[in-house]
Amino acid sequence: MDLNQEISCLQRIIEEIFTRYQQYSQKYETLTTEKINLKSKCIDHFLEKENEILNFTIFKEIEFFKNLIDQEVTSFLIEEEISILNTDRRIKNDKSIYNKLLKYRMGPQKGKIPIQKCLNDLLGYRFIFKNNITFDDLFDWLKGIVAEDKELNSKVRVLDSSKDNYKAIHLYFKGISNYTFPCELQVWLNDDDKTNKQSHRLYKQDYLYWEEKETNIVGGNERGE
Repeated sequence: MDLNQEISCLQRIIEEIFTRYQQYSQKYETLTTEKINLKSKCIDHFLEKENEILNFTIFKEIEFFKNLIDQEVTSFLIEEEISILNTDRRIKNDKSIYNKLLKYRMGPQKGKIPIQKCLNDLLGYRFIFKNNITFDDLFDWLKGIVAEDKELNSKVRVLDSSKDNYKAIHLYFKGISNYTFPCELQVWLNDDDKTNKQSHRLYKQDYLYWEEKETNIVGGNERGE
């Protein structure tokens, strides 16, 4: 697959994710009995007042959304196409979701982070770009194709999410409204594959710290600093 073919494949994936995700979010908003504005509601809104533990309201909605996506996602692309297009996908597991919420709840902002911002990757895709292209050129191209499409431009954000040794472009797909969870597409260069995976492992280890800290708080063992 040459450079132009790979660029065409990536554009197709972006368009497919956008189309399908609008369908998923429409179905979710139609079927859910809870109407939670995920842009205005923050993590601290879902804390139990007695013990500041996250309550089950948000987890129930997350599980409902995940189940809906899980039923639909297999129709997105057949596995052979996924392999050919250098793309993988995953639905965030329960432990990762809990630990991510926990990290933001116990961090400096004490849970004052919108749910939509915190859980912007319940459904995630990753595309590893194999051909030789600079990061800046790929970023500019992605910004361009989104800006040129009226629908994409209103619902998709293209961000340089590089930090420390992690180097990637993230595209965030918004649903039909603020009452649905976003979706994420990570675009990596092939040369950054190894270091990015190492960075992901370190990031997940950071969750363990917050999980341990919450255990101490629940047990009444947290020490003042």
